[in-house]
Amino acid sequence: MKIDKETFFYSAILIGLVIYFIAGYIYKENSEKKYAIAYIYDFRCDTGPFPTGLGKFYINDKKYRTDIPHGSERLNKYFIVQFVKNHPKISEIKIEVSINPAHLVPQPPGGWTECPINENGSIKEKYKSKKGKEATEKTEVKGIEHSPKESVPVTKETIEFLKKNNLLE
Repeated sequence: MKIDKETFFYSAILIGLVIYFIAGYIYKENSEKKYAIAYIYDFRCDTGPFPTGLGKFYINDKKYRTDIPHGSERLNKYFIVQFVKNHPKISEIKIEVSINPAHLVPQPPGGWTECPINENGSIKEKYKSKKGKEATEKTEVKGIEHSPKESVPVTKETIEFLKKNNLLE
């Protein structure tokens, strides 16, 4: 049986693509995973069976984009995404339930090593934010503004110390 050049060429491309996708799948499944909070800010297409949402998440102060199925339904919501530790671009939504990031402890710069959310959407106990009314009152000082990039809150004790030592005008 003789195969012409065109059939061989297309067969080789098809086999190459199959190997590429299988290798990518194996790499993704066998790589170390991490978790982050993704915000769905837009959707690419609102027609068809699965409109794709555009989400963003931050790892070590670098923004990554992720494609989220059912984007129009998830717009302006937060979700947990799972990503490959060394390649954050390889990511997918982990839990289908939207979350409120204020109820979680702050995300570490490199992401969480385990998913902070249970399959039912509830927050795992060790990842629940412990910031209650007392903690809020202790760290809030009227008239002081914080930049979003600041990581250390100013406490009332700090302000009192600065005033006592004439270091604050």
